[in-house]
Amino acid sequence: MQIIETPIATSFDFDITLLTSNIVSKQEILFFDIETTGFSAAISYVYLIGCAYLNQSTLILRQWFMEDIREEKELLTNFFEFLKSYRLLVHYNGSGFDIPYLLQKCSTYQLPYNFDHFISFDIYKKLIPYKKKLPMANLKLKTVEDFLQIKRKDQYSGGELISVYTKFLALYSYEKKHSSGASHYQVSPVSGLPSIEKSDSGTLRQLLLLHNSEDIKNLPLILPILSYVKLFEGNIVIDKWEVTEKAVNFYFKINNQLPSSLTLESNYEVMDSNYPLTLTTRENEGCISITFYHGSLKFFFDNYKDYYYLPLEDTAVHKSVGEYVEKEYRQNAKPDTCYIKKTGYFLPQSYAMFTPSFRVERKQKQQFFEVTKELLSQESDKIASDFLRSYF
Repeated sequence: MQIIETPIATSFDFDITLLTSNIVSKQEILFFDIETTGFSAAISYVYLIGCAYLNQSTLILRQWFMEDIREEKELLTNFFEFLKSYRLLVHYNGSGFDIPYLLQKCSTYQLPYNFDHFISFDIYKKLIPYKKKLPMANLKLKTVEDFLQIKRKDQYSGGELISVYTKFLALYSYEKKHSSGASHYQVSPVSGLPSIEKSDSGTLRQLLLLHNSEDIKNLPLILPILSYVKLFEGNIVIDKWEVTEKAVNFYFKINNQLPSSLTLESNYEVMDSNYPLTLTTRENEGCISITFYHGSLKFFFDNYKDYYYLPLEDTAVHKSVGEYVEKEYRQNAKPDTCYIKKTGYFLPQSYAMFTPSFRVERKQKQQFFEVTKELLSQESDKIASDFLRSYF
């Protein structure tokens, strides 16, 4: 087994607020990724584990490379012992593959290791809920890298490198038997280019290390993509708001600058008519424009048995008041007729954020609240954040 440790970048920094709100220092964060010969831990091997960590302000790459399949247990032990110094693990789809794979390997070798004491942060899983909103064709790691204009020298996929590793094992074993020493090669994960090698196994080793090193060192570089997640989670600060003839506009600041401008359109429906919503962003600011509904909506009382419905007035009144209305002009309220109407300006809400909450009809899930300048002055952050979470 070979352990390679190389500085990636000096004076390296990243926005830790994109990863956690917990009290975790940057020196307690570990970025990691693994390379295997297959998807099933029962019938394949993990031949390479890579990680990146901060030593003061220098980002260090550390790789454990298996030169013989009989070294797998040793590789796992070395990695997990190194892992004990860290609290937050950052990965890309590690929850779906890397972590379950390594846990199964530990079980196979009866190793006493797990990830229970670590905070796990899966960048991929954070992006999944917003994949249709993000300006990318898909959420593959290389697609994210391309969007952020992060260049790669590695041109292989993990699957393509399985055969490369198989060839490496054969050549390396042969060369050890037919030479006075191990293969001669130079490891250069920083430059990312295979050096001129004296052995074919060394060239193959370089290709394998290069792919993993770029997967690892690019993880901290793609963190800005999480600023979109922060945006859709409603982490904004309203700068100002305005009411126009047809809409309410919320102008806001974003704590984390977005990598690229974004424009999204949505709508909500009232009585078969669509009312548009628009989100536009640029750098660390944006605007949410929400067309309001002007008309009449209903507020439904829950305790309908305590109310009369007055058909001529199309409203419900409490029986303590309705008993003074002549019987021919009143009837016992039913769930669908136990309401009062309100005419005004309304916006939709995903839950009863503001009360009273209005509907078109009782069984309709969509709820509304009445827009007033007083409410906008007091709750603009809450309103805008809810729209980001629920309607975009």
